[in-house]
This record gives sequence, structure tokens and C-alpha cells, in this order.
Amino acid sequence: MKKIIFSVFGISILLISACSDKEQFDVTGDTVNRIFVNTQSGYVNDITYNIIHTPIGNMGDEIKLKVPVSATKPTSSDVKVSFTVDPTLLDTYNSMNQTGYQTVPANLLEIEGQELTITSGRMSSTDSLYIHIPNVSTLTESAYLIPVRIQTISGAENSEISSNLNTILIRIHTRSTNVYDGPTSVPGTLINDRTGWVATVNPSPTAGSASNMFTTSSQQHWTLSPSVPCDITVDMVTEKSEIQGIRMVSANNYRLSQVETFTSHNGSDWISQGVSAVANSNNQFIRFYSPVTARYLRVSVSGWQNNNNIRVIQYHIYQ
Repeated sequence: MKKIIFSVFGISILLISACSDKEQFDVTGDTVNRIFVNTQSGYVNDITYNIIHTPIGNMGDEIKLKVPVSATKPTSSDVKVSFTVDPTLLDTYNSMNQTGYQTVPANLLEIEGQELTITSGRMSSTDSLYIHIPNVSTLTESAYLIPVRIQTISGAENSEISSNLNTILIRIHTRSTNVYDGPTSVPGTLINDRTGWVATVNPSPTAGSASNMFTTSSQQHWTLSPSVPCDITVDMVTEKSEIQGIRMVSANNYRLSQVETFTSHNGSDWISQGVSAVANSNNQFIRFYSPVTARYLRVSVSGWQNNNNIRVIQYHIYQ
């Protein structure tokens, strides 16, 4: 059995990685029965959910937690345990860790089993604390924290609330995007007519010209060496509607791995469509959940496959 110690709210939380599905807690010399909760997650009592908001709906994890309350020894009588969502712990956590977690509005939380019973002779309750957020569409802050702790125990002989396993931290991280993560294709028609299109790369390529992306040759390209963050901006001369996505062609493992895509009508005011991973293949795609209308497109590159070079051979849009 492996034990790891870390600090939350200024107290130590004991994480126990067991060799079986059933946790066993043997506290040598401790005559007190400790009442605790254990989510049996990767980080005990610390669970993270990720939500992605897109124009076509919400995606990501279902925010649902179900956990019983337990004791370190069989109880000698019925033990009643109550839970509470404690906002003061949120303030303490943000202050200690310099974070900005927000409170989940109470009307969005569904909580059942805030009062549980460990019946005499047992080491856990038959019912569970149940927390659910069925509607995540209004969770628009980037990060939320729900701190749930054991509030009281009653009817217990020689029992106390555990000092290190009494709180559950439920984290919710959200982001809004209009781009798929790592798409391998884009629907619609590939537009080959790029007459008059103008491209810039900032910083400037160390080899080749940005306009090489608009030739029909697979031998012409631009290269940036070494690989650094860069902006690939394209002026399509006229506004295009129903743009489904972008395809960029690369080679020799000099590909992109992460980008943020922007659109603009005038070249001055830019709208972020979101950050996305790019599939590791010669044909690299950016796909929009909802088609966009724009004259200007900008791909801000923040990740790459090879530290030596970034290389782009072709650039097309789909409509």
C-alpha cells in the first residue's frame, strides 16, 4: 500500500493507493473510530470535470459524484453523518493557492444524501452522498470549485470526524470553442481558387515566402527555423461565408501541433474561434463546429512537432 501526502487548506490529506477495490485503513494504536469519505479517484477526494461549450451544444464530462461515508472500524452503534457545501473553504483555497475558482450557483446543484447513516456493526453507509449538475450550459466561468465536507456526526461512541479525509474537492474547468480538437477531415468543398489571396507569417519565414502556400506545387513552401510561436494571416480579398474549416499541408515532420484560430471582417478586429490540437499528419485541419463568415483568417501557432522547423506547403479553406 503506497501513501502520498499533500496539503489542502493547510492540513495534510492522506492519499492511499490500495492493492484492491476495497480500502482498508489500519491505524496502529488509534482507539478512535474515524469517520471519513474516500472517492477512490486518482487523487483521493479531489475530482476534476472538464466541460466544453460549443455552438452546437455542451460536451465533456458528466458532472456526477456518488460516494458513501465510511469508518475506520465497525461502528458500535448507528452513526449519523451530515455533509455541507462550505463556501469558506473556497475562499481559503483561492487565497492559499492564488487561484480564482468560482462558486457554482446553488440552483444548479442537485445534492442528495446530505445525511447518511452507518448502521451498527458496519464500516460504511448503504446510501451515498450524490452530487449532480444536470445543466452545465450556464457554467461559463473558466473554473469552479465545490468544497463538500463532513459537518457533523451523532450517535457515535468513541468516534470523531477524520482530520485528513473529511473534505471532497470537486473542480469544474470549462472553455468555449468553435473548433474541433485534432480533426482528421473537414466537410464541404475544398476551394482551389485562391486568386489574389495575400498571406503573411510573423515572424517572417527563414526560407521561402508565405505566398508559396497558394501555388499548386508540392515543392514550394515556407519554413520557419527554429520553431517559434508565429501568426499565419490570410487575406482572402473578399468576404467568404459558410467557411467549414482550413487545411494546411506540411511534410518531413515539420508539422503544427497546437493553434488558436481567429477570424476578422476588417483585418483589425479579431474573434477567437478557439484553441485546438492539430492531428499529426501531412494534411492538417482546423474544423469549425459552426461555419464562419470572414475575409481574414489567422492561425496563431503555439505548438509544433519538431523544434528545428515549422513548414507549410499548401493552404486551403472548405466551404
